Amino acid sequence: MVDVSRRWSCVGALSLGLLAACGDEEPGYAQPASGINCFPGEVRVCDCPNGQTQGTSQCDVTGVFQPCACGGASNEQPFVNPGGPMGAGGAMGTGGAMGTAGFMTVPPPPACVGDSCEPQPMQMVQPGAAPTGLPTPTQACPNLGSDGTVQVLGRSATIWSGGAGQRGPLIFYWHGTGQRPSEARTSLGSILSSAVAAGGLVVSFSASGGSGSTTGNNVWFFEDYLVADEVVGCAMEQGLIDPARIHGSGYSAGGIQAATFVFEREYVASVISYSGSISGYLRGARRAIGPGNTAAGMLIHGGSGDGTFEAGSMELADMLNAAGNLGVVCNHNSGHLGNRGQYDSSGWQFFDTHRYNTRPSPWTGGLPGGFHATCSL
Repeated sequence: MVDVSRRWSCVGALSLGLLAACGDEEPGYAQPASGINCFPGEVRVCDCPNGQTQGTSQCDVTGVFQPCACGGASNEQPFVNPGGPMGAGGAMGTGGAMGTAGFMTVPPPPACVGDSCEPQPMQMVQPGAAPTGLPTPTQACPNLGSDGTVQVLGRSATIWSGGAGQRGPLIFYWHGTGQRPSEARTSLGSILSSAVAAGGLVVSFSASGGSGSTTGNNVWFFEDYLVADEVVGCAMEQGLIDPARIHGSGYSAGGIQAATFVFEREYVASVISYSGSISGYLRGARRAIGPGNTAAGMLIHGGSGDGTFEAGSMELADMLNAAGNLGVVCNHNSGHLGNRGQYDSSGWQFFDTHRYNTRPSPWTGGLPGGFHATCSL
């Protein structure tokens, strides 16, 4: 099992004026509550007892890893290695190449009854198809079809909505330390208006509930993804979004939350992290990207003046690329408070191209012409 007891100390402080210094923006990892040895939804690779190489195990809602999902009894199926790069054709095998019309084998979320979750058989996911097993509302839903401020599970969120009539993208935004939901306009720029024009929905959260374990510096928490789940369920119920186009974004502490979204929810298509990227939690746990987490990442940082976010962005990009996803790194070289809006055109192109399970990315061989000059693979 992964070691969740390690802590990561910040290297070098940032002088950020109104924003917190490095000790606030990049703290050590917060351990799970006593008696819990993993975070719900966490996936690990495990050894199979019957001679197979590896299987997968998922953490249930009680904080306990379930038995290794291997071939044999209990309706458990073998973990299928995605094999080599995309080939000219043929189905994917345990070590072969995946054809242009092939499929990827990923574990679905656990089926839960009460407090008990059991791993389910592997399922076939067609590249580019909408995710299955999406969240459903747990309470009466607010109207997400018009602009304004709504309450979701007792949390306030500002929404910009394209309204009913066409199913567009859903873009979540988490703001930086001490900031407000309106920060989404500054960071996203024309991404926001493009999403709304496409009939989509942009949701920017006001604040965390502050309970459980933090993803970064006690600004956002793992529990906050439950609010995102509720928004997904309500938006689907109201016919407002395309489930293959669910994205995350955020700045600084919110950028950490957006990056961690890749690891926490399999329905995420892609994320943009502005000076956030990998967190102490991910680094301390040496966490791997699960086979069902297919999201691409566009990781924007401000160079050496952005403290540890520079190295963190490149580290997360390496993790994404190693997992068969796509990691794009952009360096505006303007420190932590650099102009984030300059990436709006390329950011919208990135989101629009990288829908759910776009693997391999059409950009694997290089970024498209006209993409922002500070970005690279």
